[in-house]
Amino acid sequence: MSTSESVAKGCFPFKGKKKIARAKDYLPADNKQATLQFSTYEQMWSSVDKKFQELQLEVNNKIFEDLLIFVENSHQQFGQHYSVQEIPTAALITGVNTPDHAVIFSNLFAMLQARVTSLVATLRAKDCTSVKYLLGMMLKQLLALPDLSEEGENTQMPSMLTLVKHYSTRYQVSKKSPRKSSPKKRRSVVEDTQYPVVVIMLEDTENFPPHVLQDFIVICSNYLDRLPVVLVLGIATSVTTVHRLLPTAVSSLLCMEMFKAPPSSQYLNLLIDKILMTSAFPFRLGPKVFRLMLDLFLYYHMSVINFVTAFQFSMLDHYASNSLSHLCCPTSMIPSVIDNLSSKELQQLQRLPSVMRYMEQMPPKVLASVLQEEEKFRKLIKFLLKDYPVQQDRSTVILHLLHSLTSHLPMHPLGKQLRELYAACLESDIHETDNFRKAFELLGMTARSELVSVVTQGLQKISYSSDPVLKDVIEKLQQFLHRFDHLEDEVVEDTESSSPKPKDLKLQRTDLRSLQKRIVHSIKPVWPAYSVVNQLGKAHSLATRLELRKHLHKAEDSVLYEIFYYDNVTSFRHQLHASPRSAIHRALGDPANYLECQCCLVDGGCISATMPDISIAYKLHLECGFMINLYDWLQAFVSIVTADEQNKKKSSKPEMLQYPFPVIVLSDC
Repeated sequence: MSTSESVAKGCFPFKGKKKIARAKDYLPADNKQATLQFSTYEQMWSSVDKKFQELQLEVNNKIFEDLLIFVENSHQQFGQHYSVQEIPTAALITGVNTPDHAVIFSNLFAMLQARVTSLVATLRAKDCTSVKYLLGMMLKQLLALPDLSEEGENTQMPSMLTLVKHYSTRYQVSKKSPRKSSPKKRRSVVEDTQYPVVVIMLEDTENFPPHVLQDFIVICSNYLDRLPVVLVLGIATSVTTVHRLLPTAVSSLLCMEMFKAPPSSQYLNLLIDKILMTSAFPFRLGPKVFRLMLDLFLYYHMSVINFVTAFQFSMLDHYASNSLSHLCCPTSMIPSVIDNLSSKELQQLQRLPSVMRYMEQMPPKVLASVLQEEEKFRKLIKFLLKDYPVQQDRSTVILHLLHSLTSHLPMHPLGKQLRELYAACLESDIHETDNFRKAFELLGMTARSELVSVVTQGLQKISYSSDPVLKDVIEKLQQFLHRFDHLEDEVVEDTESSSPKPKDLKLQRTDLRSLQKRIVHSIKPVWPAYSVVNQLGKAHSLATRLELRKHLHKAEDSVLYEIFYYDNVTSFRHQLHASPRSAIHRALGDPANYLECQCCLVDGGCISATMPDISIAYKLHLECGFMINLYDWLQAFVSIVTADEQNKKKSSKPEMLQYPFPVIVLSDC
């Protein structure tokens, strides 16, 4: 590879047809196993993605409903000798989770067009660097016109008057009063009046240039009598940001009302509860991957969209790397999938550690017959696959009960949020941890009224379950509540029988402190609720009575854990949480690994002229110490790049070389 053919000179941007990735390009047609795994993944992900969309609308439904009502009622009197001085403005606080903003505004855009008005425009700061570009983007969306901002400098600048003329012509705006509607029956603006409002949404208000935002607001205020404009300002931080961007003269033109979107953590809790912890979706995240995803969400991006993307990658990697992943399918498909398993796949199932542990508990005769006859083993796997969602539902119900009992405790030994308790249960047997014991000790010291309230809430969490195994748990909780409600009927033990008799007491001299200790230890409490609270305070006894040990165990102890759980944290971190510095260092230091080029293969720290220019410069940079002489660095680069040409010409005089990368020349330093 000569200097003129280097990689740095061979990379050019070009416009062309975008390549679309297709599954058939990556999955060979003759590989039926890979095709089956991918089809199962597509089916599972489509159902999961549909549920994601439903939950997102559910979370934002309340805030969207209030905002739609605000937009509908903003210009009710428009056309009736209308005179208004302030622009109705909705300040939508979206939070700092920037990747989620586009989804929020796209959903709001669709709801506004479907229920309020068709005249809706969404503007982003990157497309609105000047008033000309802003108006051009707005008119392009509202009037379906070409983008006037890209026609050139000599093009007539788009103006708000264009929109006013179009609006007046289309909707025949006049000074006569429109048809009045009955105040008793609320209808949408489109039905009640002839004049739909014009909604302009600024997705990232903080990023707009202040002078552009100020001029746009002033322009809109000048046409309020002829154009019913409503602004929706997307704000990531707080409303005070608007006052910092706008002077008082401009901010006084806005009649602002604040709407706050729910925090992303609330949406995340809902996703974990409705998707990751339900048997409707059998795919599960392993403890290491789930903990890493939580850490990335809480400490890096706070974005639900990124969390969903990571979940999708986990599911795709699981189905692509696990040859038995097609067994992680809906319950209705289990019989057909089991019947189509080959002998090789059945042997793989027998060698799974979780299946081996389960079969070791069988009687020897039953175990021998299951291993020798394929049909019996198929029935066993079919039973385990059908029993898996039942076991998951039981664990989820018990987990909700445990969270209700312990989430209010001081210092939150088992976590304040359900996701924290779920992560702890995935990692270890929660009932054997010190935090579990500490939580129930604190529960035993809770006041009577609060304790009754907590147990009642826990009972409500599991009362909907129709599982016969959980009925015993429900009955035990009801017994606790019944004893609390009938404390007066409790038989109080006679303290005289347990206290020492006067004749047994030896008279001896003692101090006051020792006497107090003797009295405290010799007399048992007579509070009727003591026995009930004492039972709640004993963590291990209560865990046994509520069968927490049986239903709450770590993920690795689950049968068929390898099929349903994805816990390849190495692959996950490499793809979604990579280290850019180490990757760049490896790419520049060893370009042959990425380019797959034989001419770039060298030994150790050697430098070859056939390497890309940037790699040569970087390896020379590594040879320098703390201080780098720019002249020597570049001269060494020239000597390596032109080494072959100098040998051919047999000339000792160095030639001038035009470097294919920018060089900063420092002078007078």
